[in-house]
Amino acid sequence: MPALSTTAGCPPLVEGFLNLRGSLAPVVSLRRLFSLGDRSPELYSPLIVLRPSGEGPVALRVDSVDEVVVLPETPQQMRPLGPADSYNACARYAFTQGDRDVVLLAPDLLFEAKERACLADLRRDAQRRMEGLSRPAAE
Repeated sequence: MPALSTTAGCPPLVEGFLNLRGSLAPVVSLRRLFSLGDRSPELYSPLIVLRPSGEGPVALRVDSVDEVVVLPETPQQMRPLGPADSYNACARYAFTQGDRDVVLLAPDLLFEAKERACLADLRRDAQRRMEGLSRPAAE
């Protein structure tokens, strides 16, 4: 688990910011996002970095990654999910891999518009602070 920078006033959903080669990504616990109860990060807690189109990166802290699967080659092999099947209608499709179902989350639907705007504001403020710290003091 990398060290995260934090800022005052972050909502509980944001655990801190991950520095990705100079670009900050807010780190959000998937457990907190889905109200599954909190769990402290461990030494090797995985982070999944999402890059929604038109937005800055967001990192999701997850409990574990069991495996990486290849999506079915044809959309017909995926079952569409309805709005009532997930929080914020963020799950769009499901398919069967071996003996279990895999649910595909839509990164652009994980957060409501208000939450996306808040994350963008927090990222922008944290980025300005980080850049201010890295500039030499004026003489």
